[in-house]
Amino acid sequence: FWAGSWIGGNFETWIGEPAQNRAWEALARARRHLSRVEDNSPTKDDNLRQAWRALHVAEGSDWFWWYSSRNSSDQDALFDSLFRAYLAAVYRLTEAPIPNELAQPIPDQAQPVALPFSAILKSAHWRGMGTLAPTTPSGTMQRATARFRQLTYAHTDTELLLQIELTAGLDSHTVRIALARDGETWELVVPPNAQAAELYRTTSDREHLGTLPAAIDAHAVEVVVPLSVMGTNGVQGLGLHASLMKDGLELEALPADGEYHLPFT
Repeated sequence: FWAGSWIGGNFETWIGEPAQNRAWEALARARRHLSRVEDNSPTKDDNLRQAWRALHVAEGSDWFWWYSSRNSSDQDALFDSLFRAYLAAVYRLTEAPIPNELAQPIPDQAQPVALPFSAILKSAHWRGMGTLAPTTPSGTMQRATARFRQLTYAHTDTELLLQIELTAGLDSHTVRIALARDGETWELVVPPNAQAAELYRTTSDREHLGTLPAAIDAHAVEVVVPLSVMGTNGVQGLGLHASLMKDGLELEALPADGEYHLPFT
């Protein structure tokens, strides 16, 4: 059988993001524990049967669906609490210590943000680092063609870091990032097959400000923008709109509508 799904033909909706991976790892540890207990038990008592029932509930795919940044509801905290409760029941019913990790919400067990291929980070102390991910319908009819995975942003006193991660290769697409602050607007463009980004001021006429080195691989684009080249003295109040373009048409946007105000202070 070919492994796949009705969403993009892969499993990205259920696995791959940090919170999802932590949930899968916690589930795997609980299953290994329960298997060891069963192997050492001469008979299957009622507690063991209940423990397996709790584990099977925790193996439902919907738990991992809701740990995705693409899917959200007002009940996210409840889903997380229930998932951890079922795993905790596996240990409680087998009279084993409940791991400390199950006392803390899985999305809150954050690891330091690690950009996948950047060498630039080694030379600067970035502040205000955060991410922006697409929001898509939470039902089963999600877009199968979504290419934006997330945008990471950070800054120093003199530079702005922008990185876009993609679910598929750039191919013949252009990445365009529109920036705005205090009535000024700029555009950062990474053309197909390029290893650099072009920066323009677009407040009135389209003025080319310079070519910036970019770190680009098959699934990510990263650019460091000197604020001096932009002609601005800070990043507070900076708005952003990223687009994936082809033949002059916007195929996908992040955020989907309007601009995202970077929460720099």
